[in-house]
Amino acid sequence: MISNILDRISFWSLFVLIVLLPFFFLPFIKIPLEISKGLLLVVCLAISIIFWTAARFIDGKIVLPKSSILLYGFGIVFVFFLSALFSSVSKISFFGTMFDFGTFWYILAGFLLMLISSLIIRDSKKAKRILRGVTVSFFVVIFIQILYLFIPNISFFGVLINKTSNLLGSWNALGIFAGLSTITLLFLFEFFPLSRIKKIIFGIFISLSILLVTIVNFTFIWILLGVFAL
Repeated sequence: MISNILDRISFWSLFVLIVLLPFFFLPFIKIPLEISKGLLLVVCLAISIIFWTAARFIDGKIVLPKSSILLYGFGIVFVFFLSALFSSVSKISFFGTMFDFGTFWYILAGFLLMLISSLIIRDSKKAKRILRGVTVSFFVVIFIQILYLFIPNISFFGVLINKTSNLLGSWNALGIFAGLSTITLLFLFEFFPLSRIKKIIFGIFISLSILLVTIVNFTFIWILLGVFAL
């Protein structure tokens, strides 16, 4: 009973992290967008791992997934660790100035997110909840960014301040996110039973996602989009 409660807390913390991360920011505080997302990542990931670990101690059993992807992910983390260790600016390479992208800790956090996701999302019910949440997250980001293109006076609590401002941080990150949303929504459109209204909504947002990819016009995104669409 207690382990079930702990597992639920762990899952919902992971759910909040995955769904909110693309458009999360701290309003009315002069903190860079990347740092705001980093804080959310650290807090939610720590809660999820701690409660999952506590539940496994109560159960007295841990089942680890057999996945080569996790092994490759660990290899990437190890390479970043060695790179940071032998760097001339080791402290910056490990942690950056404050929750910086591309540092060892961010790669480690990404790997831990992948690992805890594989441990927690072990049935179709949880997977569908995550998928629904991610879909809503796609809709929110795409809607806000398209709205900002046509109404640039909307600052969205001071986050959108110039032509390339977006909820993801960098311009290329927006393009990658738009490409990911296109593939995911296309996958749902093709392989999941949807009502006529949902198909129309999905079709609209797929078109808007492709519009964002076109505006960013990052060649790498077009290649990925073409390969996965095929």
